[in-house]
Order: sequence, then structure tokens, then C-alpha cells
Amino acid sequence: MNPKLNIAISSYRSAPYGGGQGIFIYELSKALQALGHNVDIISGPPYPNLESEINLIKSPGLDLFSTFVFKERLSMFLNRKDRNLDDWYEFFSALLGGFPEMKTFGNRLQTIICNSSYDILIDNQSISFGILEIQKSLPVLEIIHHPITKDYEYDLEFSRGIIQKISKWRWFSFLKMQKKVAPQLKSVSTPSVNSKKDIVKDFSVSSKKISVIPNGIDFKVFSPKDRISRIKDQIITTASADVPLKGLDFTLKAIAALKEEFPLLRLVIIGAPRTGGHTERLIQKLKIEANIVYKTNLTKEEIAIEYASSNIAIVSSLYEGFGFPVGEAMACSIPLIATNVASIPEITSNFAELIPSNDSKSIEVSIRKILLNPSKYQSRAEDGRKHIIENFDWENIPFLSAQRFHIQAEVTKVCFELKETMLGDPKFTSFNFEELMNEQSIDKLLNKISLEKVYNSNKSYVTSHPETVYLTVVDKDLNAVSFINSICHAFGSGICSEKSGVLFQNRGVNFRLEEGHPNCIEPNKRPLHTIIPGLLTDKNSETIFSYGVMGGQYQPIGQAHVLQNIFEFGMSIQEAIDTQRAFALNGKLNTEKSFSQSLIRDLSYLGHDIQIVEDAIGGGQAIMIDRKKGVLIGGSDSRKDGLAIGY
Repeated sequence: MNPKLNIAISSYRSAPYGGGQGIFIYELSKALQALGHNVDIISGPPYPNLESEINLIKSPGLDLFSTFVFKERLSMFLNRKDRNLDDWYEFFSALLGGFPEMKTFGNRLQTIICNSSYDILIDNQSISFGILEIQKSLPVLEIIHHPITKDYEYDLEFSRGIIQKISKWRWFSFLKMQKKVAPQLKSVSTPSVNSKKDIVKDFSVSSKKISVIPNGIDFKVFSPKDRISRIKDQIITTASADVPLKGLDFTLKAIAALKEEFPLLRLVIIGAPRTGGHTERLIQKLKIEANIVYKTNLTKEEIAIEYASSNIAIVSSLYEGFGFPVGEAMACSIPLIATNVASIPEITSNFAELIPSNDSKSIEVSIRKILLNPSKYQSRAEDGRKHIIENFDWENIPFLSAQRFHIQAEVTKVCFELKETMLGDPKFTSFNFEELMNEQSIDKLLNKISLEKVYNSNKSYVTSHPETVYLTVVDKDLNAVSFINSICHAFGSGICSEKSGVLFQNRGVNFRLEEGHPNCIEPNKRPLHTIIPGLLTDKNSETIFSYGVMGGQYQPIGQAHVLQNIFEFGMSIQEAIDTQRAFALNGKLNTEKSFSQSLIRDLSYLGHDIQIVEDAIGGGQAIMIDRKKGVLIGGSDSRKDGLAIGY
């Protein structure tokens, strides 16, 4: 039921092997296409591998970084037809040691987008001036995996001498542009809470503009391979050669310390070696050439086979914005050693051996422990795969994210505070609905909500409203009845009609006793209640959805939850009703038992006082009316005894 969009995804470079960007573009475009959207990829070289149905629009720059030989670069520039200012800038900036691709790609992208019919642009971390121009006429979501300031910091830290430091300063000169552009972006997405904090700090982006959406892991490809035997004492890591941020040095030193104890020890490095570079020299210095094997340009399937052949995966990064290798290794059920830095603990939870960064001794000790007692750590690795499936499936992430349930909880508290302090029987109170709905009033309410912490209100406490029944019927003429009834507690008021035996309801329990309160008890006054059966109509005022959600005070939250599941997340009626629920009530965030440990952990991290309820939260029934096809689609909550019946 979600609207189908024409989506452009842009990426200044999308190497299909390693580096993460090409992998990210592939997975994102595949997931959006699976939801029914039309997706185009606009990329500079190197170009990504894509699903066959997804259109690739090439935005060829000079591709100067495919070689570091001056004559070859000069030839690329001279052979460029119709050279423009971006080509000249790209050539001379690269000649002087800069990295100009982000800026020039943004300018070329602006030309491609200007006469397009896209509904939205998703840009992968160019953070360029061109993006600011595009967002003036088209909604733009900027993906920032992490601020590149972190790469710059570690490159400087590991640089030797003034010449290297000047070289790094020149290479990262694009950061000046990104620091100017980032605060002006209207919407940013990042894959981890840690990255969000760093973007706020280093790029001065308002936290309200940033959404945290974890990356998805392809756990179908990255999976255990039962037919493949593990090679004795083989270890695997993914690391770009000579990139200090990846911390490969510390893994190599650990291998050197263990090679005598484990003569068959072998480290498979997924990545390309740099001839004569720092890493190659360190391997020679440590005399571990026989223990190191590089594997380059592997497909996802081939990388998964390497994981299946290995006994331990190591991620020794000094910083990770998300870290695909972490999730991919865990999805393969291989014991994982990873540094306890940045976003890595957000991914691993308790299912990896977390160690300090910059510490080869800790890597050495962890390798020894796992190789000497593999069965102990294998069991945890298998639980780690379950953790990845539950929390990093891109089809489930949006509606099972901590951010979604956090926002839902905060909106609930703000709205309940308003309801419990301002609303009462309109015959007895004066309430200006138009004033409430104006932009200024709504902004005032929104300002109470933070994406990073909970809103504590002592004015939103409410009484419970149990014992509710809901039913809905649609007949052959598509007339709909949405009916809900409650006597408010098991035997209502405890009073029944002498003639019929019908119990009288107990709504009087919802009155307040504070004098002057809008809902204070008075003669002939009606109390607040929660009975809200729902009917949804289309633009022609014809009913297309008849539904209701039981659960006392949960009803309005439950109704919004079901509608969002259907119209935003594209769920079927039954899926929308059955999906996990949470309810912020009287200072607690009640969650159902089906919530994963990591989701509960993330919500607790934001400040929620979690209470896992034994009983289900609410119940619901619904009928969708497809007037074009003449079809009725029903769903009934598995939490209750109801059912959907056609007649």
C-alpha cells in the first residue's frame, strides 16, 4: 500500500568489490526495488554491480584514481572530449594531491537531475555543493556513513614527518566543502548512533535532521556453508592496505606473535595489497610472508566461502561508521574478534569477542582462546547470526528500529499530556481546536520531542480501560460497519438492568477529582473515554478501510501503528496487525516479548524504562476494501480469539 516512487540514488564512486560503497548501493537499490519503487543509480566510476532491472546512469569523470602514473592520467585528461571546467579542476586538483571527485560529481549530478522526473534523490556521501542546488527543487536524503574527519584524524596520527602530513592535508581538502554543505542539508541518514553523534560534532549538523537507519546485511548470501570444511588455523580479515583506520597493523603483529605456537596459522586478507607500501613492508619486517594470503575482487558469494573456510574473523578497525565486515562475518556464524570502538558494539551486541583498539596483544590472546576452545565460541557465533537476521534485515529495519518506537513513545507522552490536562466534555469546557492545530502550537509540541533522549512528563498518567470488544463487517454492497464496545473492567460498574441483566459500563472511573480540571466529575457530564472505531476514506469519501485496535489507552497509538505499517512500510493487513507493539504508559515503555535484545538495549540507551509485558498489547481487526478489484481483504489479531471470515 506504500506509494511507488521514482528514486534516484547517486554515488560519486561505487566500487563493486571492497570499500563498502558499491556494496551499499547494490543492497539499497535492491531493497527499494523489492518494495516496488522505480530505481535509477547515477554513479561515477568505478561502477557498481546491480540487479538486472535497475538502471545505471553513468556519470563519467576522468577516473584519475584508477592509476597513479602521471602519463596515464595526462592521457585520460587529453583524450577527454569537450572538456569543461570540472574536468580541468579535477585534473589539476588531483595533480596537486587533492581528491576532487566529490565536488565534480556533485556538479555533473546537478546537470543530470535538473530535467528529471524523480520524486527523491538519495545521495551517498558526496556532501557536495551540487547537492545543495538540487535540494532547492527536489527532496534529497543525504547518506553519511560517518564523517570523513575521522579518517583524516587517524591518517594524521599515523603520518611520519611533515611531508606526509602536508600530503594528507591536501588529500582531505574536500572536507572544507563538506563542513560547509552538511549543516545546510535538510535530511541526513546514518547507519549508527555513534556516527550520528560524530556528524553532529564534526559537521555541525542538527541532530533533529539525522535519522539512524542501520545498514542491511545479506544474510542469505552471507550464511554458514555446511559442505565447506574449515581450514585448520585459518583466520580472515577485511582491510584496505595502508589505511590506518582499519588497524591491520595490530592484526599482523598478533599473527607474528602466534606463528610459532600455531605453525599452520594463516591470515586471509580480503583486499588489495599495495606494492611497496607500508603494509607490505611491515609483513616483511615481521617475517610473516608465508602466513599471509591476499584475496582481491571477490564477489559476495566468494567472500562468504572464505568465511566458511576460516575459523575466526577479525575486525581490528580504529573506527567504523557501520562496518559491513562485522555484520557479514556474524551472518556466516564465524567466531568474531572486533574492536570495541565507534559503531561496532551497536552491531555485535554480546555476540563477539570485543577488544580495545590499538592493541595487538588483545588480538593475540583472543585468537589463542578461540583456536584452543572452538566449540565454546562457535555456539555464540551461531547466536550472533540470529542477532543479525533479527536486527539487520533491510526489509525489517524501518519498522523494527529503536528510532521508530522511540518517536512513537515520545509522541504518545506529549499527546497524552495534552489530553489529560486540556480535554473534557465540550459542553462543560471551552477548547479551541483550531488554535491547537495551528503551526505554532504543533511546533511547540514537537519541540518537546528529542531523538536522543526521553521526555519525562508527570502530567500524562492515565487509568486503564480493559475489557473491550471490536468487530467490523463489510457487505456485498461495500457498506462498512466499524463497531467497538467496552464495559470498562470485567463486570463494568457491577450494576445491571433488573429486567435484561445487561451490565452498565464503568466509564465514570475515568473522571478526575481535581476541582477545575476539564475532566472533573460533575452532574450530567460525560467522562473521557477511549472508544474509537475507525473508518478510512479515499479522496472521493468512499470507505476503503474499516478497522479498530483494542487495548484501552493504547487504541490511538495502535491505530496509528497499523496505518503506518500498511501505508508506509507496505505490509499486508495481517502483517500490519501482528507486528510487534510497544506502549509508553505511566512512565514505562511496555514492550511485547517478541522484541529483540538489541532493540530493547537501544531503547534503554535512549533512556526508556523498559517493561516487558507478559500479556499482549491490545488487539485488532480490519477489512481493506479494494473497490477497483471488488475484493475484501480481512485480518484478525493473533493476540486475540477473533478471526477473519468471508461470506
